[in-house]
Amino acid sequence: MQKRVLPFLLALLLGVSLFTFLRSATANNQENTLIEIRPTSGAYDLGDEIEVAVWVVDVVDLYGVDIQLAFDPDELAVVDEEITPVNDLLQPDFVVRDLADNDDGVVWYAASQLNPTEPATGSGALFTFTFEVLSDGISEVTISEQILATRDADIIPATLHNARYILGDATFQVFAPIIFGK
Repeated sequence: MQKRVLPFLLALLLGVSLFTFLRSATANNQENTLIEIRPTSGAYDLGDEIEVAVWVVDVVDLYGVDIQLAFDPDELAVVDEEITPVNDLLQPDFVVRDLADNDDGVVWYAASQLNPTEPATGSGALFTFTFEVLSDGISEVTISEQILATRDADIIPATLHNARYILGDATFQVFAPIIFGK
């Protein structure tokens, strides 16, 4: 009996060690995940349209997203208040929210894959929309809220890259102190 137990215990120990190693490797890969607004910067004239895409980069086992963006509605407006899901990476089988609110300056997109779709790994666009430039200024579009999740509802940590656009005749003013001597 003892001869049967020893190989079983060794196999069990090897299996647990391998599982722990693989789980740790997956967690380390998640540290490099990035959510990015593209283009990240640029200069645009009044009335120009900016094609914007929200990307996730270097993600492992993605199954659902919930992303909210904030922008200044006095400077930018989402054309037709329309968001377009993209299936470069995530298959948006169930879109929970696709809201563009030009009054409050919010874009909100939430979607999930459905079983038996396999989790997504890699990089790709999640959704797109188009801004119209309304006024002069320097405008920031920020990722105000975000959740990336696995099939098991584990949160995937991500670094956020917001966008900053120079709009119209935005000028930079430099203030130099004037020092008077006696």
